Amino acid sequence: MDPDVFPNSIEYWGPNGMVFFRNVQVRWTPWQDGDSRFAVALERPGASADQGEYAGRIELAEVKGRFPCPTCRPSSATRRLGPRPGGGILRQMKWDDMNDDEFDLTGDATGWGINLSTNLKFGERKHVFRGQVAFGEGVQNYWNDAPVDVGIRNNFSNPVTPIVGEALPILGIVAFLDLNLSDKWTSTVGYSLVDIDNSDGQTDSAFKKGQYALANVMYYPVKGVMLGPEIQWASARTSGTASRPTTSGSSSRPSTTSVYRSEASNEPTQDGECRPAAARRGSGGPSSRDACGAGADAGRDPGRPRRGLREVQGHPRGQERRLHPGPRQGRLEYLRHRPRDTDGKVYTAGDIKSEVSIQSISKVFTMALVMEESGVDAIAGNMGVDATGQVFNSIVAVEQYKGNEMNAMVNPGAITATSMVKGASRDEIWKKILATYSDFAGRSLSVNQEVFKSRPTPTSATRPSRC
Repeated sequence: MDPDVFPNSIEYWGPNGMVFFRNVQVRWTPWQDGDSRFAVALERPGASADQGEYAGRIELAEVKGRFPCPTCRPSSATRRLGPRPGGGILRQMKWDDMNDDEFDLTGDATGWGINLSTNLKFGERKHVFRGQVAFGEGVQNYWNDAPVDVGIRNNFSNPVTPIVGEALPILGIVAFLDLNLSDKWTSTVGYSLVDIDNSDGQTDSAFKKGQYALANVMYYPVKGVMLGPEIQWASARTSGTASRPTTSGSSSRPSTTSVYRSEASNEPTQDGECRPAAARRGSGGPSSRDACGAGADAGRDPGRPRRGLREVQGHPRGQERRLHPGPRQGRLEYLRHRPRDTDGKVYTAGDIKSEVSIQSISKVFTMALVMEESGVDAIAGNMGVDATGQVFNSIVAVEQYKGNEMNAMVNPGAITATSMVKGASRDEIWKKILATYSDFAGRSLSVNQEVFKSRPTPTSATRPSRC
């Protein structure tokens, strides 16, 4: 699944044709290389079947699914933005006939699927096209809104097994356009489709095809506030038979919303209070997907960040380092702690409202940009990944490892990583770097000129770090 396909919408459920479900599983990844990986998993049974015209027959009452169902999932890690290499799934579904009668309805079906998705940025304001095409057989359970994986097919030529289970083919399409009209206005428009090939043993009322579309205009008057109208449209069509024609229906739902996101506005929290994780515009889903409670229900201690922050502030070996100007640089009262758990819950302590420069944290994002453009080997081949054993700005490390700066987290390696960013001019490269930082932050960032101008040092050999 690729959550980045989720459009910037109010509606919670999302496009019906999107692959947006993963079963609980125990997974082993025997091979991983760069952006690609191969995984094998045993997962909780998630398949479902339609008994069709034979629903309620006593012969089907004791036909049971088998556990576990092995799933083979070759997939590739998705990149943050741009074309995705795609992923696939292969699984075996089995069922046993526990009845003691003249029939043997034990059987199996193979489910498989391929998922191709993309996020494409274009234009000066970085509009985003979110697209996905997914298809296969017997994998409806992984779709955002699709019914059953297996349908009944008539097999009257065999008196012992007069009906068999058949993996149903499915096609899903998602195409949405997120438009960033200005700093305060956005708009989303798009369409999604689910289409299933029904089996001959299903009823005429079996789900065949579903369509979904929406359009909205959102206004952000101040940071953390969103409001605007949205209209959604959906339709469904049944399979139909020769004697009973296909039936279909559609509906539309207009809605308006106003949302205040406390974390998006960087309001300070007290005593480590748990706040909903704000979903940035166009990030792939509404904020309700990241909503968190008080924290205790998940067995976590929401007061721990506060206590940990106090321990750091009062540590006898700690001291302020004011290497750069500015009222907030290196001041303990501006220290903050904001851990996020695997469920998306955010716990905060300290001053999260005041802004400070990110300093060497930017090295991580520059390295990510180089890896996205040129691959993982570009980092390993040009500077290495080993620790120098010296401080981050050591001149000795440069002299010690001539021609190999060792890693992108120390100053010489960070300079090398910056020089590897692709672009036709210095301005183009810098705009790309700043845009990458902004993407990771979820908002537009700017250069702290006061700190930047303070970077020259008495040692001329270190002055290139300003670039």
